[in-house]
Amino acid sequence: MSSDGDQAVQCFCWQCYRGCLPPSIRLVSKPLTTCIDAPPYGIILVVVQQTYCCTNHPHMLHKTCPPFVAMILGCCLLGLTSACQQAPVQGVYAGVELSLSTMMGGMNRTDHVILFRNDGTFTDELEEADWQTAVKGIFVKKGNELLLTYHKKKRNGETRVVDYTINKSGTLSRGTYVLFEMEEANKIQPGGYRFSHMRGTGGIGTPTAYVGSSSNAYLHFDGKGRFSNESTTYTSVIGDNISGGSGSSKEGKGAYTLKDGLLTLTHDDGKVTKHSFFSSPGGGKDGPMAVVDGRFYFMKDEADANKKKGASTDNKLPVAAELLTAVRNQHGGDKIDGVQTIGAEAGFSGITVKSFIDLTRKRVRHESYQKGQLLVVEQITPDSSWQWVRGKTTALTKQRLQESAYSLYTGITGLNKSRNAAFAAGTVKADGGGYEVAFAVDGHPIVYQIDSKNQVVGDIITIGSAKHTARYSDFRNIDGLLIPFKAKASDGKNNVTIQYTSYKVNGPLDTDWELPR
Repeated sequence: MSSDGDQAVQCFCWQCYRGCLPPSIRLVSKPLTTCIDAPPYGIILVVVQQTYCCTNHPHMLHKTCPPFVAMILGCCLLGLTSACQQAPVQGVYAGVELSLSTMMGGMNRTDHVILFRNDGTFTDELEEADWQTAVKGIFVKKGNELLLTYHKKKRNGETRVVDYTINKSGTLSRGTYVLFEMEEANKIQPGGYRFSHMRGTGGIGTPTAYVGSSSNAYLHFDGKGRFSNESTTYTSVIGDNISGGSGSSKEGKGAYTLKDGLLTLTHDDGKVTKHSFFSSPGGGKDGPMAVVDGRFYFMKDEADANKKKGASTDNKLPVAAELLTAVRNQHGGDKIDGVQTIGAEAGFSGITVKSFIDLTRKRVRHESYQKGQLLVVEQITPDSSWQWVRGKTTALTKQRLQESAYSLYTGITGLNKSRNAAFAAGTVKADGGGYEVAFAVDGHPIVYQIDSKNQVVGDIITIGSAKHTARYSDFRNIDGLLIPFKAKASDGKNNVTIQYTSYKVNGPLDTDWELPR
C-alpha cells in the first residue's frame, strides 16, 4: 500500500483491518457500498479525503483503488474514536455445551474455548502450536451481541457467523451454553488437574471388531515452580474370535513457568514442551479449573480417585439372561416395569437442565434455563420433534432422533421387560471384577458395564459414527429404584461430570408440552 501524502493507513479491508484512520483524514462522503467479503450485518465502506492505492489486496472491489480509499468503520458511522476503542471482550473465554440424553443416557459434551484479542481477531484452536498468532476470524460488538465472523467459509460457500449475547455479568451466552472468562494467564493455583478421554470404533453391528482406547492425564503444580504429571492409555479389542487389550503409563516431573498463557514444562530429563494454559479459581459449586491446549482440566477430586482393580476369578461366565435377572433385582426388580414417567434435574456452569420423560405416551422434553430464564427446549413426540432456541424453532436431525430413541435401551430404562430382549441374548465378557454385556438393537451396538454388585456402572451406545460412553456412581434409592445421581459421559472427544439434583418417578411432569411463547 502506498500514499501520495505523508501519512499512511494500515490495511483497510474488513477482514484484515487492525488500526485506525490518522486524525487528519476526514470523511467526505456518504457510505458507498457494502464490502464483498463483509458479514451480512451492515458493515460499510466510506470515502476519505486522500489518495491511496492498494494493488495486492485480495478483498478490495478493484485491483487498483480509485482516487479514494475505502475504509471500513463498523456497523454504523460512530466516528473515528469508536474504531480505536478497546475490543468489547479480551482474553480467553471458555464453557461446556451439554445435551442431556434420556434416563441414564449420560451427557454429551463439547468444549468451547476462544481467545479474543484487542485488535478484534480471535482463534478457537488453542491446541495448535501457533495459537498466539493464528487468526480464525474477527469479532465485533453490536448492541448486546458479540458477532464472530470466521475467515473459513462453510462448505456451501457462505460466511460463517456465530453470535453470543453479552450478559451483564460479563459472561457470553449462546442458547445451550455460557462462556466464562478464564481470568488467569500468569498464575496457576497449586493443586492437581485432571483430564479424561475415550473413543472407539467398530464392534457389534459393524463388519469389524470393536477397538476402543481411553486415556487419562493428570497435572500437579506445587505453586513453587515444580510440576509432576501422569498419563495412562489403554486399548482393547473385542470381536467374535478375539478379545484382549494392552495399556501403558508414563510419568514425569520438572520445572514450569507461565507467562501470558504460555506454559513451559521443562522435564528433569531435559525435554521441553509448550502449551496454552488459562485458568479460573471458580466459584460456588464449580471449583478451580484450567484450559490446557483448549481442553478443560478440573481440579482433581481425591475422594473420587479410587479405582477398582483385579479380574474375575470365575472360570465360567454367566449367560446374559442370568446377568439380566441379577441386575434387574439389584435396581428394583418388577418396579422397573412399572415406571411410566420420569422427571430429572441437573445443573452445570450456570445452566439448569430439566428433563421430562413420558414412556407411556412416548414423548421426551428437555428444558435449559439460566437464572430462571428459559433458553432452549428440545421436544420429541410421536407427532413432531423440534428444538426451540431463543424464539427460533428448528426440526431435529435424524441423528438426534435416533440418539434419543435408542438411549431408552441403556441404563435402567433398558432393563424394562419391553426393551431387554436384546440384552438377554447378548455376549458376556469378564471386565475386572464385573462383566460387560454387548448386544445390538436395530444394528446399533450397545454395551452394559456391570460391577461385582450387579449394578449398572456404565454403558456405551453407538449411533452411526457417534459413540457415547457413560459411567455411573452415587447410587440412591428412589421409590424402590436404585438410580445413579452422578454420571461421567464422553462422546469420544469431550468429557463431562454431571451431578443430578433430583429425580421424580411416576409423578406429574411439570411442563406443558407446548412450544414456548
